[in-house]
Amino acid sequence: MSDVKRIDPRRPYRMSPTGLRRIVLGEIASADPHINAAAHHTQQAKPLRTREPATRWHMAIAHSYRGRLDDHAREAIAAAAILATPETGVVAVILGELHENAGELGADKIVVVPGLDTSRFQPQLEETVVQALLDEFKPAHVFMPDNMLGDGDLGRRLISKDEAFAATHVIELDARHVTVGWSGGAVLADAPLPRFVLLVPGTVDAKLPFTGGGDILPAPQVASITEACRDLGLEATKATDIALEEADFIVSAGNGVQNVETLETR
Repeated sequence: MSDVKRIDPRRPYRMSPTGLRRIVLGEIASADPHINAAAHHTQQAKPLRTREPATRWHMAIAHSYRGRLDDHAREAIAAAAILATPETGVVAVILGELHENAGELGADKIVVVPGLDTSRFQPQLEETVVQALLDEFKPAHVFMPDNMLGDGDLGRRLISKDEAFAATHVIELDARHVTVGWSGGAVLADAPLPRFVLLVPGTVDAKLPFTGGGDILPAPQVASITEACRDLGLEATKATDIALEEADFIVSAGNGVQNVETLETR
């Protein structure tokens, strides 16, 4: 076992109209109350995707970061909702805290497991909790972000355990098939829509014209798990090693600033 601590590279972001990544750590309200009221009205105006009782389920699984979901996680939930029929419910399983409404992303049921965020490496506990939910809902299809962080690793472990038909690095999908790159991306290969679908970023538009029910369900209770690996924690990244567009906090100063020493301590 290496003594090198893991560095958490995860940063939730959104793409600006100019194509630049903008870090998202919280919602910023407008000072104009009419703007906020209009935005709230627009959200409320979206219809529910379905009002029929669910007879089958789609499930989306993703980690949060500081209580928020990045675009990749949102796309996984949106994929589950877009491909759901009226009698198909959508369950969003969020590993980590959640400070936003996943119902607006298309989820009918939401299970939040705060203790399983990416700050700690708990693969066996993650797998046990998620497997309990898979056994409970028996989803026809499971959608996850395919990344180098916790989601891609968890997805592959679930695929191996389930021995189910699966597809990773999915770049295109519909209700019947998925498309992945083949031969180093030189050609595209199609396959029937499998049970486990791991999506690359940008596969799905997460801006949906409808909402889900957004009902919060309790996380499953599982017995104490003894992990086979030891988590050595996260190693803080030096400020000088972080790209400006990925910084959590930026301090800048211009001509005329006298207290430079104070700024350098921030």
